[in-house]
Amino acid sequence: MRSRLNPRLVLPLLLAVAICLVNTLTPMRDAVAVLYVLVVMLVADVSGRRMIGGTGLGCAVLAFLSFLFKHWGEAPDGAYVRLAVSLVAIAVATLLAMRARHARVRLVEQIKLLALTHDTVIVRDVDDTILDWNEGAARLYGWSRGDAIGRSAGELLQTRHQGGLPDLAPGGRWSGEITRVRSDGTPLLLSSRWLGRLDEDGRAAGIIELSADRTEQRAAEHARLQAQRRYAAMFHGTGVPIMEAQLADPEAGEPPHLVVRDGNEAAARLLGTERAALAGLDLSERLPLPDLPALQTALGRLQGGEEGVKCACGLRDRSSQMREVVLTITRAGAEESEHRLLLLTILDVTERNAAMRRLERARADLSHAARISALGQMTAAIAHEVNQPLQAMMTYARSAQRWLAHEPPDFQEASRCLQRIVTTTERAGQVVERVRAMVRRQPPVLRPLDLRALLAETLALLEEELRHYEVTVHAGGFHPSVTVKGDRTQLQQVVVNVVRNAIQAMTAQPRASRRLTVTVFAGPTLGSIQIDDDGPGFPPDQLVQAFDPFHSSKTDGFGIGLSVCRTIMEAHGGQIEAANLSEKGARVTITLPRT
Repeated sequence: MRSRLNPRLVLPLLLAVAICLVNTLTPMRDAVAVLYVLVVMLVADVSGRRMIGGTGLGCAVLAFLSFLFKHWGEAPDGAYVRLAVSLVAIAVATLLAMRARHARVRLVEQIKLLALTHDTVIVRDVDDTILDWNEGAARLYGWSRGDAIGRSAGELLQTRHQGGLPDLAPGGRWSGEITRVRSDGTPLLLSSRWLGRLDEDGRAAGIIELSADRTEQRAAEHARLQAQRRYAAMFHGTGVPIMEAQLADPEAGEPPHLVVRDGNEAAARLLGTERAALAGLDLSERLPLPDLPALQTALGRLQGGEEGVKCACGLRDRSSQMREVVLTITRAGAEESEHRLLLLTILDVTERNAAMRRLERARADLSHAARISALGQMTAAIAHEVNQPLQAMMTYARSAQRWLAHEPPDFQEASRCLQRIVTTTERAGQVVERVRAMVRRQPPVLRPLDLRALLAETLALLEEELRHYEVTVHAGGFHPSVTVKGDRTQLQQVVVNVVRNAIQAMTAQPRASRRLTVTVFAGPTLGSIQIDDDGPGFPPDQLVQAFDPFHSSKTDGFGIGLSVCRTIMEAHGGQIEAANLSEKGARVTITLPRT
């Protein structure tokens, strides 16, 4: 595709042709050749450096050709001087035009760069009126170029500077921080550089300023300083020992070295030294040799990518006293160059571990005491519970002796007494086994039981004792069938204990007033046995403690019977309660879940 001639080059071309014709065809003694300088200047306004150089060379060739045409063969005279002057003028004009063109191109490029920069570029005259306003200024201040040009910069932007704005001398420079306001009222902090402009006569022509927004940077710096202050306050004010240490490269075969750079007062107190003496301290030398492998392992895990590691070890203070501590080690620097900078938080667990050891010893002692107590309780319970079968066996044995001493001897009754001794002996063995199981907290063997039958069997076991103390048993009422789940031997023992307590409570009463009333009740979900006596009842101030271990209202009592009864009932999911009757006597109620 053929290039088109720039219309702006037509005039210089026609002028060059006219100058050539006039210089060649008229007797003006070559003075017209100097006018080729005008052609070079006209081309310099519209073309680049190559075109300017080509134009200068072409004009020089035309001047030389005209000289040859007019003065060929003539002797050297003033024409040669005029030719030389014309050629020098053309050459100088060409060089100056090329330099000017280059300077203009660079200036335009700089102006474009300034227009594209994120910094603001504002040109003001001596009256502070805005003459130019780049895109950076439009983006930052929120005012468009058209809105800003022609207005006062001080009024538009509300420029402020601590100590007042500078009075800039012509050609002078100034830099500093100023505050301005955006179009929406948002305050801005700027780093600004001002240059005094000069006119052609060297007088003040205004100011060119370049400003960069430092609002967010200053806010970030302020936030960073605040964070540093908070960190320093936490670092030095907390009661937990904290140290900043550098992980030094160890020699071959040596353990790692943790060299302290700084530490708080708590760390200094832990090591028994002054805070100023912490810097440079090799913490690894304060660890006992058996703990160094654990520290090395923890540091290896940290270098392997873990965020933080813990290491339990010993730490000697300045007086060589060993403290038990837990080191929490984290990286203090985020940069790669700071990966060996570590933050150590030290938890002194010496007192805690000592307390835990004391607690373990106390637990062992308590467990031993509990076993001794359980053994004593079991012994007392067995002695209490076996006492009644032994007394029953003694009664049956004496009865057998009396029957054998009759004339003639009644062997049938004696045999019945001996059989009861065997049955009571077996029951005594069951009682001992149940008490042992109860003390060992073994669950009872539960089977369906009829409360009426259970009560009848138990009263039959106490028949001799009831007869001996002349106690009359009355049935207050019986439900046709009340079935519960329980251990027969243990429940019989509960009823035996309650009835025997009632018999013993009525021994001080007249024989005719010794009456025991037993009643079986049935509810929707519960079955119960109620036993009333005509004794003096429980002491009112001891009624709440009636079932406590080793508490008895009798002068010769162990305080075991009712406590064992409550334990048996709780194991069965039932309960036993005691109360005084309104007139006289006491009532004990045994309640069990129905099947």
